[in-house]
Amino acid sequence: MAKEVSQLPAPKAWELLQHRPGATLVDVRSSVEFHYVGHPMDSLSVPLMEPPDWQPVQDFTTRVRAALAARHGPDQPLESLPLLLICRSGRRSQVAGEALLDNGFQEIYNISDGFEGALDGRKHRSAINGWRHYNLPWEQS
Repeated sequence: MAKEVSQLPAPKAWELLQHRPGATLVDVRSSVEFHYVGHPMDSLSVPLMEPPDWQPVQDFTTRVRAALAARHGPDQPLESLPLLLICRSGRRSQVAGEALLDNGFQEIYNISDGFEGALDGRKHRSAINGWRHYNLPWEQS
């Protein structure tokens, strides 16, 4: 049976990050979103897509491995680290998680409500759910 990306809402993801050694949060949004919209504290920025074409980057998993090696050291078995992925609303991070599973990573979590969360009735984000809505640690560059 093929592994699947596990789903966690932002508060549960924060809890897992606090209690699992080696658990790493990877923000897969574009560089512009990461720096200007804000990002979870201590997250790694490894964009899955960048403007202007917004297509998945070909070497995404290689970039993730490099970022993990820089954080945890090259001798760490990177594919066994618990990785939590976040994007704006949980869609891109799901795609990123599937790509990582297909490339040998074993424990992948999608933060299902993302950094900004779902749109409310007025088409605003961060009002219903998401990392910022729950006031979890974040910063802007």
